[in-house]
Amino acid sequence: MIGVYYIKWVIDVQYKRHESFRYTFQEPELATYKLIIEKEGAMVETKQSDALVLNLSPNGARIKTTLDLPIQERKYLLELQLNLNGTTFSVLGIPVWKRREINQYVYGIEALEDQKTKQIVINELKQFVNSRKKL
Repeated sequence: MIGVYYIKWVIDVQYKRHESFRYTFQEPELATYKLIIEKEGAMVETKQSDALVLNLSPNGARIKTTLDLPIQERKYLLELQLNLNGTTFSVLGIPVWKRREINQYVYGIEALEDQKTKQIVINELKQFVNSRKKL
């Protein structure tokens, strides 16, 4: 049974890497995130922590942070907040993979957003890319 889930995970990860619109930042963008955990029937938010956004798409992001988050126990959501082009927006998602780097961790975040939020991400990324072309 584990093999089936592993194969599905590999297929999903490879598919997402070939998205039509995933922007990799030349210089990582500073963002904050917090975890939303269900505890005794209530949703509890952790304090905000800093992260660097390495890439972003309407379907997720790759972030880097110093905190070691549990990936196997997907009993929490991650709310990523970032500012592009003077517009602050949030993306709610779940970490689906983790890689350790020197004193930091890189996470793949799968977005759990509606079409409206995905469109905001697309619009902000397009504007960000166009503003960089002018420099």
